[in-house]
Amino acid sequence: MLPKIPLPLEGKRQGDLPGIGDALDRVDNITDATLKTFRVHYHDPQISRNAIFDYIYGVLHASDFRERFANDLAKELPRIPFADDFHAFADAGKALARLHLGYETCRRHRLEVASQARDNASRYRLGTRNWVLPSTPSRDATPSCRATLG
Repeated sequence: MLPKIPLPLEGKRQGDLPGIGDALDRVDNITDATLKTFRVHYHDPQISRNAIFDYIYGVLHASDFRERFANDLAKELPRIPFADDFHAFADAGKALARLHLGYETCRRHRLEVASQARDNASRYRLGTRNWVLPSTPSRDATPSCRATLG
């Protein structure tokens, strides 16, 4: 699934960019059949393609969905269920997408580096690195790296 990114240049000429035609046009990945299916199922003719995208984004990030279908999600593309409350998932998906796409615009937090080193070169030198295996190995267990600076 690709993010829904608004195109500020939509409909304007882009002839100077290689591989792009005369104009940028928005292409919706929500088909007419999908739009009709959602509107009929939820008895809501006001459901839009953007709302369906937000709904799917919300469903795919719901912890219950990920836990319940973890085995299936590891093997195949997800099948999106019809939830009881379409608008709750659409609103949650829209808010979550806003967080995921706009994370660079939030206020920065101060970072305080506590180090005993006197110069910057030794402060950021990689000291030790240990590979740690999970305590309960499983089929898809991967070792994690624990590194120590300085």
